[in-house]
Amino acid sequence: MSRITEFEMRNVRCFDEVQSARINRITLLVGENNTGKSTFLGCFHALARLSNLNDIGENNHFDVHPFDMGPFVSIVRDGGSEFSIGAAFRDNSYEKINIVFEADGSLPVDSSVVLKHPDGKGGTTEIKLYRPANRDVLLRVRENRFEFDLFRGEISYRSILTWLSRIIRDGYYPFAGELEVFKRQAAGSEVETRQLGFQRFAEWMRQSKKIFPSPRTFETATVDPILPPRSRIYPSIPDYLKDDPNTGLLDFLDKMGETLGLWNSIQTHLNLDILGYEVLVGTPSGPRNIVDVGFGVHCLLPILSKLHGSSENSICLFQEPEGHVHPCAQALLAQWMAESSRNVIIETHSNHFLNRLRICAKNGILEPDDLSIIYFEPNPERTKTRLHSIAVDKLGNFLGAPRSYGSFFRTEGNRLLGLE
Repeated sequence: MSRITEFEMRNVRCFDEVQSARINRITLLVGENNTGKSTFLGCFHALARLSNLNDIGENNHFDVHPFDMGPFVSIVRDGGSEFSIGAAFRDNSYEKINIVFEADGSLPVDSSVVLKHPDGKGGTTEIKLYRPANRDVLLRVRENRFEFDLFRGEISYRSILTWLSRIIRDGYYPFAGELEVFKRQAAGSEVETRQLGFQRFAEWMRQSKKIFPSPRTFETATVDPILPPRSRIYPSIPDYLKDDPNTGLLDFLDKMGETLGLWNSIQTHLNLDILGYEVLVGTPSGPRNIVDVGFGVHCLLPILSKLHGSSENSICLFQEPEGHVHPCAQALLAQWMAESSRNVIIETHSNHFLNRLRICAKNGILEPDDLSIIYFEPNPERTKTRLHSIAVDKLGNFLGAPRSYGSFFRTEGNRLLGLE
């Protein structure tokens, strides 16, 4: 399947110069609080949506729940006038994308988009769409065979990617992609070089469906880490427990409960006496209302439901799924992910989760190339964060870890032993 293999950010909050990280099937984001892990997820979520070039509206793709990154000024690094995100791909119709954003009021709007894709001859073609300094020119498209300008009045979208997605998905070609229409309607259409540029541009547009990915190449699935409160009675079945014969959600949850050693069944029951739904958790002593069992069960159900509903093209983004869950269940969840085919990026503070994945690599359950650990290292002043991509080998050993990684745990261990 197509996959994002590398992700980068520049000039976003605590990241100034370009910071890039390797993305694998299972990617863990580790580091102290307030070092940019949630910012990473929010930016990755925006990039994955935008790189689809599918159903792109002219809204703020960063200010999306549960990341809620806010307007441009809350995303760009203090004092900055622009920021960028980018990615490299595997088994995809294009190889790289880089998007630069500047402010349009409070909205971050793309001012430059660079796409690289195979040219079919063993080489790479680069397409750049950007707003030049000439304010009469709204958009310039540059490819190795042509350069073509679109002027104000010839394009109705302020977002480059929105405009591009309309071309690729819906066939909304400027001037219908026809030279005669262009000659009648376009500014400066009498200039021969502009006619030639338009002809080559129209040819590129018609080939665009072969260049760009099909819709829904990358889907991101998220869970709000702020869960709705547990309730003894719900007015309707919670969304993350709604099941039908085609989904098999409750069967999946039953199996996961046994895998994690936490329950043997999950049921929803309409209580006619009080006209509401109960969520019943199967325990060795019988079914119990979810309020009467550990809070970790309530926290895990939305996460497991999202994993069940994700497609093979989905990348699930989770923030601290270990919350309120015993270390044993954390480790078992990590092992299930290693044994499954799910694609996940997980922000975590759990060494139990990480260490079980290392054990899975050591035991041959997880291929080392399927695991990436991204360590968020703040500078001493905590004004900047640097990303380190850490791998593991077939023995579960870390590869490429900086000296600062795990320093807290080493120090605590030495204190316990009386060495400090």
